[in-house]
Amino acid sequence: MLGEPLWRSRARLYPTYIELSGWSWTGRTVYRLPIETIQHVRWWGGKRDINLEITLASGKIVALYLEESAGTWNYTLRRLREENMIASEGDASADAVRDAQSTAPATDPDRSADPSPSGDTLPERTAPHRVGIAPS
Repeated sequence: MLGEPLWRSRARLYPTYIELSGWSWTGRTVYRLPIETIQHVRWWGGKRDINLEITLASGKIVALYLEESAGTWNYTLRRLREENMIASEGDASADAVRDAQSTAPATDPDRSADPSPSGDTLPERTAPHRVGIAPS
């Protein structure tokens, strides 16, 4: 059950879900959190305590202690959430966004910047991070 602590755990970020795996009191456990169920992401700098908090659509909070790259996870999760929201709004809305972006010249200051900096692409799977999952 999501909410119990996991020991010797790992978090892997995929384009459509987060996989959390580790050991609980009942044995080996694997959770998959679909990106579309994520409502909100918060993160804090530092490595002493929880540094990434994910609020799910169900209201549950998944609190993570990432040993490294919590800021990168925050940025990537927010970007994936936005892409997922645009895709779920339907083709008409996505087409309208694309049309508006394609008609704005590249030098237009009102045009929003590309959310992915040059060379920043999400691989099929990022490197696993050691993570501690706090009970909610």
